[in-house]
Amino acid sequence: MVAKVFKDDPAIGLVSHNQEIVRDGQVVKRSHYGPPSSFRGSLTDYLLQVGNCISTSATVVARSLLNQVGSFSEDPALVTVEDYDLWLRLSTICGFRFMPEIMGVQNFHQGSSSSDAELHLRSNLAILDKYLIESNKAKTFLPKRAVRRRYANAYFGAARQYHRRGEFKKSCGHYARCLREYPLFSTAYVGLALLFV
Repeated sequence: MVAKVFKDDPAIGLVSHNQEIVRDGQVVKRSHYGPPSSFRGSLTDYLLQVGNCISTSATVVARSLLNQVGSFSEDPALVTVEDYDLWLRLSTICGFRFMPEIMGVQNFHQGSSSSDAELHLRSNLAILDKYLIESNKAKTFLPKRAVRRRYANAYFGAARQYHRRGEFKKSCGHYARCLREYPLFSTAYVGLALLFV
């Protein structure tokens, strides 16, 4: 099925399918990768605004394009987000196809590097700094509101990780930082309220 996508459309360089998301042995949701049909910007804009919305385990990339963009980064500042960095680079040179079928499972557990909230937060901020500076140099600016919301989302992700672990003081601090970045981030208010329930 995936091979047929590449064969039918040579402009496609990455194919991603949906998955079940499993956390600590329980299915918590089913993924829906890719932008909604209503999104009007470029795929690079979407990835920057929304975050890493593609799972490595659900993705096939043409080898020639991996060679062209240099595969995964070895920059220590991007540890935990090497795949996100790769998707951003690929999005500038090829099309992506998102398949609606659920064809796999993605597992998260406490020992994974992405479960290190501070490390993952630093990596997310580093990749945002990198690509937003590059977009400024190229004069392809994202709306200021979208940029602030994206930085806020990085802090929100760290807050949620701490919240799940019961580290409420750290969670509260990151929810607050999220709201300083973007006061209209409504789910952060919900998170803060749940800390005190």
